[in-house]
This record gives sequence, structure tokens and C-alpha cells, in this order.
Amino acid sequence: MACSGICGKFALDGIVARGWNQDPDLRRCSTCGIIIHRDNWIIRKDGRAICPCCKLQLKTNSRTKKARERRQEQYWKKIEVA
Repeated sequence: MACSGICGKFALDGIVARGWNQDPDLRRCSTCGIIIHRDNWIIRKDGRAICPCCKLQLKTNSRTKKARERRQEQYWKKIEVA
């Protein structure tokens, strides 16, 4: 589905959205290009969060190299503790 153009009422300000990939309450829609807060997600029966505008799954993690390395470090720290 394509963006239906009602994104404006769900989008967050740029200052709030800077650290979106570190905040579990924020997710990004790849199609619309907006950051959406948990209050506006639509949760499907299988537990996936979808965009209220285009009805596609929301992106949870950043795809940059730094973000991947940070997630790997956190993963290995959890394993070492356990």
C-alpha cells in the first residue's frame, strides 16, 4: 500500500526523533518516512506494529553500521551475564 497522506498527525518533531532507534516507544515507517510513538501504532494479532497511515510494518532497528555494532555488543553482554 502507498502512503495515504495522513502522516502529519502521527509524526513527531525532529528534536524528539533524533534517538528514535534507542527508544522502544518510537518506531519508523519506511514508506511514509515518519517516526511514530507507541500510542499511534496499530498492533496486529501476531504482535507486529503497523503504520496507521500506510498499513505496513514499522521498522524497529536502524540499519547503519554503528547501530548494528551497538546491538551486537548489547547482545553479547547479555549472554556473558547469563
